[in-house]
Amino acid sequence: MRFSGKKILVTGAASGIGRATAIRFASEGADLALRVLEGDALETVATEARKTGAKVLTIVGNCTDEATIVSSFKTIYDELGFI
Repeated sequence: MRFSGKKILVTGAASGIGRATAIRFASEGADLALRVLEGDALETVATEARKTGAKVLTIVGNCTDEATIVSSFKTIYDELGFI
């Protein structure tokens, strides 16, 4: 698997290109941090990615807010390590 052992952050992961990117990376062996501004659809994508065996972390929040970004990256590091 091309991305086995890699950790990847995908923004806009609930639909469109972000969703397709997340599923592809998961199918290639990557663990994922999936991020969206808001949305219930994110859990559907996370469930699909987990079916590949990927570890998946979901994050919902505004990426224009500095405190949210700092908090998000701390969570990603705590759960997945370096991305």
